Amino acid sequence: LAGIQNAIDKIDAIGTVAYSAECKAKIEAAREAVDALNEYDQSLVTNLGTLLTAEDKFAEDYAHLIEIDEKIASLVSSHASLPYGERVEAVNTLGRELLDLSNEDRALLLNYSQYNALLLREGNVNNVYNLIAAIGDVEVSAAHKQKIDDAKAAYAALSAEDKALVGNIDDLYLAEAEYFAALFLDQTNPVCAASGDDHSTGLDGIWDDLETAWGKLSDEAKALLNAGVEEDILGDFLARYTVIVRHYGETFTLEGGPDVQGAGYSANRVFASSTILAASVASLGLAALAAGIVLFNKRRHSR
Repeated sequence: LAGIQNAIDKIDAIGTVAYSAECKAKIEAAREAVDALNEYDQSLVTNLGTLLTAEDKFAEDYAHLIEIDEKIASLVSSHASLPYGERVEAVNTLGRELLDLSNEDRALLLNYSQYNALLLREGNVNNVYNLIAAIGDVEVSAAHKQKIDDAKAAYAALSAEDKALVGNIDDLYLAEAEYFAALFLDQTNPVCAASGDDHSTGLDGIWDDLETAWGKLSDEAKALLNAGVEEDILGDFLARYTVIVRHYGETFTLEGGPDVQGAGYSANRVFASSTILAASVASLGLAALAAGIVLFNKRRHSR
């Protein structure tokens, strides 16, 4: 009898049906109490019809809100596994559906706050993505280094969970490695031209920074470099790295770095800043460079 009375009491507690977390919880609690009874005891629940009416009204009157809430819950649980582009599109598509609702209906949504929290997170992630994409072609300048530092700072401010959502993070580390490789070559220009000097303490520091950036790269990006890829910043970095290693041998090489001998290196494809042109020709003894160094403006893209 206690179970029957418990079910009756929970049904009575439902009251007026409304689209709210409280009403939803009361209907679900009443249904659970009824389902816990056997068929005969259920027939003794005098207000069972009230529960059935409440369930139907909730499902029918608020079907459109239930659907939106389910979409929000689904996106919140799955968005981290989606590629960057698909994730952004899913958030925006759902946002457009929310805008189609009246202010009153949006206020009734049970999961609306979860969507807003997700939107805020995506905004922070997208900001980092755009900062990385805006770094552009490498140049040895304070302005270019500031772009890298700004992107790094914004990335560092993200939670560990949100950092995993930045789809072009390898581009940031490659841009940083490429910058230090270019800076290294700029600094070696007078060193290369001088007789017998290999490197200075300053170059050691630059190389340490390059190694740090290299160490943050994903295995996928390193594999592309080791395969001798000559596209966008991968090729830019590979060409500069090749010049450095060819000149200094084992003095400056990256652990697990590209195999210079198998990298498809060509003397007339050095991606170098203008300050190292003449000195590189003289110091490296690359006759083919005398005809001119081919500069490529490569586009950056996310993999």
